[in-house]
Amino acid sequence: MFYINKKLPPLSVERNGCGKTVRASVLASVLVVAVLMLLVISGLILVKDHYDSGFYRLREQKQWQMWLDSGFLLYCRDTVGMLRDTAGYILFPEDKRSRIRVETFPWGLYETVTVTAGRTSSVRLLGRTQVGRQPVLLYACDRGGIFSLAGRTQIRGKACLPAGGVSYTAVHAEFFDGIPLPVSCISRSGTALPPPGKEVRQRIEDYCCLKEGTVYSAPLPEVWKQPFRETTLIFPVGGVVKGKYSGKLILYSETPVYLGEECQLESVLLIAPSVVIGSGFRGSLQVFARDTVVVKEKAQLEYPSGIYLLPLNPQRRVEIRDEAVVNGYVIVDGTSGEVQKRELNYRQFLSARVRGLVYVDGIAQVQGIISGALYVRDSYYFSESGYYSGLLYNAVLIENPDMVWPYWLEGNSERRIIRWLE
Repeated sequence: MFYINKKLPPLSVERNGCGKTVRASVLASVLVVAVLMLLVISGLILVKDHYDSGFYRLREQKQWQMWLDSGFLLYCRDTVGMLRDTAGYILFPEDKRSRIRVETFPWGLYETVTVTAGRTSSVRLLGRTQVGRQPVLLYACDRGGIFSLAGRTQIRGKACLPAGGVSYTAVHAEFFDGIPLPVSCISRSGTALPPPGKEVRQRIEDYCCLKEGTVYSAPLPEVWKQPFRETTLIFPVGGVVKGKYSGKLILYSETPVYLGEECQLESVLLIAPSVVIGSGFRGSLQVFARDTVVVKEKAQLEYPSGIYLLPLNPQRRVEIRDEAVVNGYVIVDGTSGEVQKRELNYRQFLSARVRGLVYVDGIAQVQGIISGALYVRDSYYFSESGYYSGLLYNAVLIENPDMVWPYWLEGNSERRIIRWLE
C-alpha cells in the first residue's frame, strides 16, 4: 500500500476580493486578549466603585483625621521648627500620603494653628504648658524683708519667697488660720520676676499698632463671625459696645470702652486705653489696655480669656471685683527702671476668682482664689488704718495643672491645645 502525505491548505479568508489568509491559531489569541481586556476593564470598574463607596471615603477620612491629630501632637512638641517648612512634613516616609502642612498665626498671647492632611484641615488655639524654669504656685520677689501670711490664706503648692523666709501674723486681730508652708515647699526668689519671652512684647506692640489686618470702614454690624482661616478684620468701636462678634476680629478704640450684658464676644481681641467689663457680661476675649481694666461684680470672662496691661502708665491698674471670674490670664507688665510708688496696680477682691496665670510686675493686693499661679513683685494689703507690705491676707492659691498658660514666661517651650476653633 502506498500513502501519499498531502498538506492541507491553510484556512483562508477573503477580504475585499483579496486572497489574504489568516492562520486559525490567531483566533485563540484574539479570544485570550479580549478576555484579558474585559477582565482589566471589569477590575477598573470595581476599583472605581470601591473608591467611590461610602465605606472607603469614611476610611480615608478617618485616616486623614488620625494624621491631622498626629500633626497637632507633633507640633506641640516641636521645639526646633521642623514643621514650619512650606513644603510640608511627611509623618511616615513609607507612605507619601501622610504629608501634613502646618500654618501658625499669633492670636493675642495665644496662637492659632492650622494643620492640613489630605482634603481635611482643622484650626485650633494653642498655649504654653505650665512647666517653666521655676514651676511654682507663688513667686514673690525678694524686697529685703520677710514675707507674711495672715487670715485664711492657703498656699497648696511650692513657693519662691524672699531670703528672710515666711512669718505668720495677724491683720485686724485676725491671726493666720491656714496650714503653714512645709519647709520642703519653699525656695528662694530673686529680686525680679522671671522675665517674659524675648519676642512676646514685640507681638503685643504689633497688635496695639494694628500692623496686621483690614480695617472695616462700613457701619458696624450687629452680628459678625470672622473665620480664622481668613484675614483679620479690625472694627473701630467706642463707648458702649453692643452686638455679637466672634472669630478673627480686633475691636479697637482710642477712647474708654464699656462691655455690658448686651455684648457677646467669643475669641476676639479688644484694644483700648481703658476697659470696664460690666456686671452680667459673659464671653471670651483678650484685652490689651494702657490705663485700667475693671471686671465688675459677677462678670465672667470665659476660658480662654486674658487681660494685659501695658507698662507705660505708672498708675495702671486691674481690678477683679467681688464674684467676678476670669479664666485665662491677668498680666500687669512693668519696666525695670520704673519708680515704684505705693499705688495698687492689681486688686483682686475677696470673693473674686481667677483661673490661670496672674503676673503682676508692680504692687498687688490679692484676696479670693487663684487657681493656677501668682507671680508678684510686691504684695500689699491696704486698710483704713494703713498698709502692710510683703503680705498675703485671705488669699487661696491652688494648683491647676489643666489650665494652659499664655505665651509669656520664658523657658516653657512645650505647647498644649486649648480648644478647637474650626
